Amino acid sequence: MSKLPRLWNQRLWRPVQIAALNLEAQQVMALRMWRIMTGHRTQSEIKRMVTEKVAALSEAQVGAAAIMLRGGNQQRLAGNTMRVYRRRVRRNKRRLLKPKF
Repeated sequence: MSKLPRLWNQRLWRPVQIAALNLEAQQVMALRMWRIMTGHRTQSEIKRMVTEKVAALSEAQVGAAAIMLRGGNQQRLAGNTMRVYRRRVRRNKRRLLKPKF
């Protein structure tokens, strides 16, 4: 069997992951904006948003440095970065979708 379909599958998988992460990130932004517009814990949500972004960036940078020091390639680097951001976006989405009482 030819390796061509597998090669195409590998090359197309990363853009699909990026598109899915983009969609989830837009949903989180919409949920956060709704929360801020309705005035529900506005200041704490804004502070949390900023600190989470800084923490995610530093986690991704540390992971990237570790991969590069071990001689990793660009695919591992991209996969690690996607994993960091995907985990944080999904965690935020779950938290923001919980009903407020």
